[in-house]
Amino acid sequence: LANSLVRMMPDVKFAETSRRGYLVVTLTPQEVRCDWMQVSSVLQNSFDSTVARSLRALPGASGRRVVEV
Repeated sequence: LANSLVRMMPDVKFAETSRRGYLVVTLTPQEVRCDWMQVSSVLQNSFDSTVARSLRALPGASGRRVVEV
């Protein structure tokens, strides 16, 4: 399902439908960075988190391209 979502919608750069987590967005004058965090459990108060993927975009019209970190 995740691969189909990315292929069908060009603006979607990453999809992960089998794991749960959250997104950390960091905005600075130099870039916009998104880190997709996955958690080991949503059923317990204690869990481990890992970075599933990180992407960034540079400021200005020429920097609207999303690239890997």
